[in-house]
Amino acid sequence: MADTQTDPKLLVSLPRSGGETYHAALGAGPGAPPEHLRTPLPAGTPAADAATLLREPGSRLLSLYAELRTDPAPAPADAIAVAAEAADAPLDAFLADPRAAALTDNALARLLLAGDPRLPEDGFMRQADADAVAREAIAALDAFGCVAVLERGDDAAARLGAFFGVSLEVRRPEPREEVRDGSVPFPPFTAEAFALLSERCAADAQIYEHVAAAIAGGDEAARGLSEMALVQQLVRIGDRGGVRAARSAEAGRATDTARAAAEAAARREASAAAAARSEAESLRAERDRLDAEAAAARAEAEAARAEAEAAQAEADGLRAGDEARAGRQSAELVRLGTSHAELEVAHAALQDEHEALRDAYEETRDQFAALQSSASWLVTAPLRLAQRGLGGIIRR
Repeated sequence: MADTQTDPKLLVSLPRSGGETYHAALGAGPGAPPEHLRTPLPAGTPAADAATLLREPGSRLLSLYAELRTDPAPAPADAIAVAAEAADAPLDAFLADPRAAALTDNALARLLLAGDPRLPEDGFMRQADADAVAREAIAALDAFGCVAVLERGDDAAARLGAFFGVSLEVRRPEPREEVRDGSVPFPPFTAEAFALLSERCAADAQIYEHVAAAIAGGDEAARGLSEMALVQQLVRIGDRGGVRAARSAEAGRATDTARAAAEAAARREASAAAAARSEAESLRAERDRLDAEAAAARAEAEAARAEAEAAQAEADGLRAGDEARAGRQSAELVRLGTSHAELEVAHAALQDEHEALRDAYEETRDQFAALQSSASWLVTAPLRLAQRGLGGIIRR
């Protein structure tokens, strides 16, 4: 057990938040229990030295209303007394009474943001300020050394025990049997009462759900914890009107949940449809691209085919030209062959003629030789001239 003289840690909690129960458990061990405050931290006290215990704001406020209304003990002469007097009225009147605002209107935010002008002592916080007040209160709460949630009993005991250095065994107190005369049954809880309950917890609910989400595992778990705590508190109050109102509120929440689910489904379907449209557009664009590529390929193929046909035509032309030239060359060769044959025939004829002439010459020469042999060489000049002319002809 921590010694408060050397380790002055504090426990801070609102009324009806379980602070008394846990403080008693802390005092059950050796040593003195830590100081328990229901007011903001004293000036100069580090928030890291303080622990706090939160309860679902709506159920805490209903529990406070029931306690103030039914407690037979005389109320102290302070704000509690004013609130207790206001609690004699129905719940909606109690929540609408500005005299009790210090205890009924976003009390957790008031504890964390003491003196904030948006949270006046004699009036209510404007609903337009709820989000900003909640954000600032959460920032202040995050500086605390330990924050636990009453509805998470074992976890709360473990957190507070670790912070104060003890092993906690928490025992829930028995409900008080005695009630003040005339305090029960409670007047029926109206729809207006639940609307005012929501306003009085507008900032506190956000603070609580911020912490509960971190401890319970997400926003949905925190909302479930909050709704269950409120329903259980209404059941404990036990008023038929309160039960009916709770059922009505539950039905409203169920309707809101169903509506939210339908809206979420519609958003998912719209998102899916948008994704499908986007995919269809992508596929259409891809198809157009492929069509364009196919058209370009066809055009290229047509151009290649035309080029091939032109090349084939050119080749056919060349082949025809070659064949024509070959025909002409063949004809020329035939002609040349014929001419050659004719020349060979003419040459043979000339040779034959030459041989005939030679033979004639030889015969004439022999005749002249015989003539020369048989007569005098001194022949007449005409005869020698005839001999020379005949020799020239033969030589040619």
